[in-house]
Amino acid sequence: KVITRSDVYGRPKLLQPGNREWVTAIESVCATGWSLPTYIIFKAKELQDGWFDLLPEGWRLDKSDNWWTTDEIGIKWLQNHFIPETNKRRKGAHRLLVLDGHGSHLTPQFDEICAQNNIIPICMPTHSSHLL
Repeated sequence: KVITRSDVYGRPKLLQPGNREWVTAIESVCATGWSLPTYIIFKAKELQDGWFDLLPEGWRLDKSDNWWTTDEIGIKWLQNHFIPETNKRRKGAHRLLVLDGHGSHLTPQFDEICAQNNIIPICMPTHSSHLL
């Protein structure tokens, strides 16, 4: 597995040459330029800690059967990643969360958790996040 930051120059250390697989990376950026640590989803049944010795601080890893975000992963990201990380930095009572319209963000449970935590979710039309 090869995971590298955008600010690392040169070739990253290659742990296993050969075929590559896609992963999903959930990225979150505040209007002030601050960003949450990356959340990466692998296609896997289990993740081995030895694969990820040199991850940047705060990065989170998860797994799914097909490396896509599921409803459960969306809830887990919201509760265990977005809410705790943004609670540390929020200045007012509410937070605005602009979403890409993926189905994992459009569940009643996701909306309920947002409401309970003063998060205002706004969903963009599907497949339009590249327009930002």
